[in-house]
Amino acid sequence: MRTTPHLRFRRRRPTAGIAIALLASLAVATVTAPAANAVEPSPEPTVQPAAPTTEPTTPPATGTPAPEAPASKSPAPEAPTSTGDDVTETPEPATLQAAAAGPLVVNGGFESGTEGWQFGAGTGIATNNPKSGTRLAFVNAGAANTLSQRVTVAQTGTYTGEAWVASQRTGGVFGLRTVGGEVLASVPLPQQTAYRLYTLAPVGLDAGDVVEVFFTGGTGWTNLDDVALPLDTRSLFGFDLSGQQGPAKIDQTAKTVTLQVPFETDVSALTGAAGIPRGATISPDPAAVQNYTQPVAFTVTEASGTETEWTVTVTEEAETVTIASSSQELVDAVNWAKWRARLHVQTGKSGPVNVNGGTPGPKIVDYLPSYWAGYAHRTAFYSRDFVHQAAGGHLLGLEAENKSMLKAFAGTANQSRKWYPLWALNFDGSPYTIDYKSDTNFVREVPAVFELVQEADDQYRWTGDADYLNDPVLWQYYTKAVTDFVALHDTQIPNGVAEGTGRGIFQGAASYNERSDHAVIEAGDGLASQYRGYVAYADLAEAKGDTATAEAFRAKAEELQQFFTEDWGITRDAWEFVRGRGPSNEPYAGFGRENSVFFALKEILDPDDKRTWDYIDYLDRMYKEDRPPNIEATTYVPDALFNYGHDEQAWAWMKDIISKLHLPHEVRTQGVNGDYPELSYTLVSQTVEGLAGVRPNAPEHAVSVRSHLPSEIGWLDLDHIQVGDHDFGVRHDGTSKTVVNHNSGSQPLTVTVEFPGGWTKLKVDGKPMKPTYTHVNGQAVSVVTVTVPVGGSITVAPSGGDNKLDDTIVTHPGDFTLLSPTADATGVDADGAELTWNASPKATSYRVTVARDAAMTDLVAELTTKHTRAIVDELEPGHTYFWEVAAINDRTGQRLVVPAGEWRFRTMPAAVPPAPSAVNAYRNGDVVGVTWTTSTRALTATLYRAPAGTEDFTVLATDLTGTSYLDREASGGTYRYRLTSSNELGEGPGTNAEEQPAPADGPVAHLSDRPWVSASSGWRTVLKDLAVSGNPLRINGTTYAKGLGTHANSEIVYDLEPADAKFHAVVGIDDAQRTSPNASVVFQVIADGEVVFDSGLMRAQPYSPPKVIDLDVLGVQRLVLKVTDAGNTNNSDHADWADAKVVRLPGS
Repeated sequence: MRTTPHLRFRRRRPTAGIAIALLASLAVATVTAPAANAVEPSPEPTVQPAAPTTEPTTPPATGTPAPEAPASKSPAPEAPTSTGDDVTETPEPATLQAAAAGPLVVNGGFESGTEGWQFGAGTGIATNNPKSGTRLAFVNAGAANTLSQRVTVAQTGTYTGEAWVASQRTGGVFGLRTVGGEVLASVPLPQQTAYRLYTLAPVGLDAGDVVEVFFTGGTGWTNLDDVALPLDTRSLFGFDLSGQQGPAKIDQTAKTVTLQVPFETDVSALTGAAGIPRGATISPDPAAVQNYTQPVAFTVTEASGTETEWTVTVTEEAETVTIASSSQELVDAVNWAKWRARLHVQTGKSGPVNVNGGTPGPKIVDYLPSYWAGYAHRTAFYSRDFVHQAAGGHLLGLEAENKSMLKAFAGTANQSRKWYPLWALNFDGSPYTIDYKSDTNFVREVPAVFELVQEADDQYRWTGDADYLNDPVLWQYYTKAVTDFVALHDTQIPNGVAEGTGRGIFQGAASYNERSDHAVIEAGDGLASQYRGYVAYADLAEAKGDTATAEAFRAKAEELQQFFTEDWGITRDAWEFVRGRGPSNEPYAGFGRENSVFFALKEILDPDDKRTWDYIDYLDRMYKEDRPPNIEATTYVPDALFNYGHDEQAWAWMKDIISKLHLPHEVRTQGVNGDYPELSYTLVSQTVEGLAGVRPNAPEHAVSVRSHLPSEIGWLDLDHIQVGDHDFGVRHDGTSKTVVNHNSGSQPLTVTVEFPGGWTKLKVDGKPMKPTYTHVNGQAVSVVTVTVPVGGSITVAPSGGDNKLDDTIVTHPGDFTLLSPTADATGVDADGAELTWNASPKATSYRVTVARDAAMTDLVAELTTKHTRAIVDELEPGHTYFWEVAAINDRTGQRLVVPAGEWRFRTMPAAVPPAPSAVNAYRNGDVVGVTWTTSTRALTATLYRAPAGTEDFTVLATDLTGTSYLDREASGGTYRYRLTSSNELGEGPGTNAEEQPAPADGPVAHLSDRPWVSASSGWRTVLKDLAVSGNPLRINGTTYAKGLGTHANSEIVYDLEPADAKFHAVVGIDDAQRTSPNASVVFQVIADGEVVFDSGLMRAQPYSPPKVIDLDVLGVQRLVLKVTDAGNTNNSDHADWADAKVVRLPGS
């Protein structure tokens, strides 16, 4: 038996991920059909095939009857829908034949039950979801669960296994192996709950060989149908050339192969490999050097003597940036990205509009100069995607497309839409109706408004095109975005920051993060984008000659940056920042994905502040810990890290993205990750702008370059970078040498070369030159500027000497700690509180602050000292104070507030505390809740209990620091309670309270305003004050401002407080799925492990009206809100806990 010797491969080993795209046409241990969604990116179709929903749709095969009638058994597996013209598809049916003695696989459709198959544990036959016919096989989760069939080969030849598979999760495997267990061909099964055809690599087998077709379980269920192992009669399975871009296009009818290689590839001397049948030969040998300047004829001679002539034609990509590097992984990735990105271009095409993966309508229109920017199953480009792709677009020669798309967006902003541009446009520039319903009901997100302004400035710097200054539509848009738009959307928290509504994306979202757990009014990415919009508008105004406007908006940008620095810091000068604010200006902290990364992406962070350096590391760590499920969201991370010189981490993220290009995208109808347009465009731009550090200034005929190469990339050589009418190349050898070539242009090019560090000298073409020194986002940089004539080049390298300039982190005051009074100290002398702390490295003085509040706004004392000790006197007895110290480097002005934050202490009181006030005791069954208010002079409270009508008080609880207590052992009768307060001087007088029934009303606390213990959702994430779709909570026509939006199967866990007395909510299926025949859920409330509410089955069709929940929860410690899928899959199960809240005891 032989497995793959019929495949003649002689080439270097491609890098993981990209190798899959390059070798797809060779069908070596990969899925050859793009429908498999696990292998290679494919070009967009002119007309998209029908697409499944992005939510779970396919149930596991358990033998339960399906809700729909199964189709009749087809005579043969259906061919997959074509997804484009440029990728090899599954072999045509005529080329796959049964072996002479009949099909090798017996009962491949499982219509005869278990006949022919070996069913292991966790496998079986079911009828609920067949691909065709009435039956299917299933494999439950677990790698030990296997299903196989042993077959004997009747005819020598090449065989290609295929099967239709639906898989709930990743981890499963479909393959072919010997009886001894050697795997001959296999393919991993991705998460793909709709059936897809998977095809194995061709395998050469001899008559009499015995092999096994096998399936192993993954991390979820796997459904199987129509399994076959036909004889493959193709004479050529694949063809590959070293360095080619994308897979070969193989025409099995015309017997032609077409491949593309990068611009300026020497096609006169290429080597390759061919995939041919078992026992066949090919002449001439493609592994030998061949001249492909003209089509080359190859003859495949099969074992039977049959000869087939194939013609291989090599084309060269259009002129664009080229790459060479010591990192073959990077070279392969960029060459793939250039090929893939160009497939997204729609310029000069015609096609349908408003397609969302389904069958398009009959209307065909002419498309604008444009490219895909957004989901590849939608005929639209999106503003958010476009601005992130535009730099890559320019580098690929798509200047006309960039300007066309930017003008199209700018033209959609008007007064009726309150100067929001539309979120998505069809390729003809018309509104994409999936995201636009009316001028008051369309998707809009604040950051995009300002990103479009910034992108215009960026494109002006790349191209020098005066249209970006003079076009009236564009200029009106810039101006309205930074003036009227801000004024119209700064009403809830008037502070100069543009706001969203907090009511979902169709009413205006503050953030790009559509999966946040809070409905923010102001968001970090919106604020940061607004800052960059101001900077861009100032740059454009200056280029236009309007100096006054430029100065005004630079000042506005500086004011906004200062506001961010001071107002959005969680603790003064702490490295973490507020990521968003709610309608009452309440800050939301923690990691917020886009909310957080845009601070670094837009460079609003203070570059000289230590917390900025700490924050960049925090972003890197948090994106690993809380990775977005949609890979395109991670493409911001390398850009952000490169901005602040964290080059090793930035490259690590680029490699991570490259390694995942072949994996299925989160949205299954999108295809694989590499099919998402943002991936290919940003790989190009991150190589040029990130790794090579290219910064254009076409209007000034200038460019700057700086190596950001990580240690594992020895050198990088890029050529044909276009800046205005200049064509230039740059080569970096690590960070030790840079060469710039000026290939062409209308005049000399001013080239600025930067090197990290403060070098005493730089050599320019071997001659020493004194550099200038500057800081770029906190990093010390040595700079030299040279004029390079057309056709000329320069070589620049550092030359000896110690650094004359340090990174600002080196001069920043170092970490230090407070010493005394210790945190929460009591009994401190009010007439002379001594404060001490450790010394801070690089600090020359300290600023000490004492305040009455933790926010350090109600100040009591401020003083500056050069020592690590200070005395504060004349404090009030028996009061709590907060104190902090800021270390200052007086030479640089850098300061660091003590990283651990403020501490508090309490001064010695003058007397014991007075009796507590508002003491009440409320009974509910066998528990009594006691609430009270204590004096500020009190430290703790003691609760006593006595039988009603007596003074026989005994101690119930001591050292209480809150304002409520739950007596869980009150079943013995009616009681009265006494509460006293104590401080450093002893216990004060008490206040008595007689037991009374718990009232029906009290203060309210919505659960969405509290942190949960945990929360899980069967689709996306649980949202606070929004439905799981991101839209407002809406049940049966009623919109709710507060509540929790989730999706079956879901569990939300809260720990209740002692004074929480009642739980209230309105539950039902969200109106987003009101008409869905699939939506069906069951709501449950579980109190301390006991189900206390069960809604029963609730459906969208026929409609189940919402149900109101009112439960007594006094004494409950853990409350669980659960939603199940009613046992019939969780497709469309959008579930709302509207107005979910607890009613608290009065006085709590």
